[in-house]
Amino acid sequence: MTTLYGSLERSRIPRAASAFNVINRVGGSLGTALLAAILHRSLTLSAPPAAFGTTFTWALALSALTLVPAAFFPRRSTR
Repeated sequence: MTTLYGSLERSRIPRAASAFNVINRVGGSLGTALLAAILHRSLTLSAPPAAFGTTFTWALALSALTLVPAAFFPRRSTR
């Protein structure tokens, strides 16, 4: 976060912080709903241990996908 905010002009930081908070809250809610739906569907198709395994696999995959945009964040400059 420090690196990301550090790459912005000072006047743009409040708006970036607000946007980040909104995206974080909406994304967290949607992610939770998605994983709950995956778990519910998996429980109708298989035993609970397998259903939870499937859901955790999806959670891991979705978490790994967040590394893709993170790779494009600006690097810390050596000032």
